[in-house]
Amino acid sequence: LWVEMQRSREFIFDVQQTDSGNTLFTEDEQSRIEAQLQEIAKQLKEKFELTKEQAERIDEWRDEVAEASTRMGRKDWLIYLLGTITALIITATVTAGVGEHILTMVIHGLGHLFTGGEPPRILEWIG
Repeated sequence: LWVEMQRSREFIFDVQQTDSGNTLFTEDEQSRIEAQLQEIAKQLKEKFELTKEQAERIDEWRDEVAEASTRMGRKDWLIYLLGTITALIITATVTAGVGEHILTMVIHGLGHLFTGGEPPRILEWIG
């Protein structure tokens, strides 16, 4: 957990230092974001005993974050994403540990959109 938290901090620092600006995502990137968010939601439902209400809230979260990627610049979207993960934790939709897993999956699956490099395959569950 501590290693993943350090990687998350390093990722956010790297994004702040990257000179990519706040450009919009391409349609291909938006599709990749949507696919990764679908996989995250699927894995959460499979790995944790979520109530119907929690599962519905995860689906709402996934749809809202995917839609936001079609209209927000990448840095603004990342800030929005971090805020929505925090909101999932604060509203007790997920535990802090699950929130950390969501963030880890996003960073590993979509980090290349912010720092360059080759996109990885859609990630399976980490941890």
